[in-house]
Amino acid sequence: MRAQSQRLLSVACLLDRGIAEQISLVRIERAKFLLASTSFTIAEVATQVGFTNVQYLSRVFRKKAGLTPSAFRHQFCETRVSATD
Repeated sequence: MRAQSQRLLSVACLLDRGIAEQISLVRIERAKFLLASTSFTIAEVATQVGFTNVQYLSRVFRKKAGLTPSAFRHQFCETRVSATD
């Protein structure tokens, strides 16, 4: 865990972001992956990526990704279905 923390801090410094911002971005990317590749509920995804509740995940996700977790999953599923047609 210490090595991961050091990597996050290094990346944050290189990108001129604060560590909290970098952690948030990593959590959102992980949430995107889980939303796209699992059938976990939004609450389960929130817990898996380290958010304390669904509302907070939704607020941060919308700010960073431009849409809610549910909308992201819906859009991803539509895109995936369209690609297979």
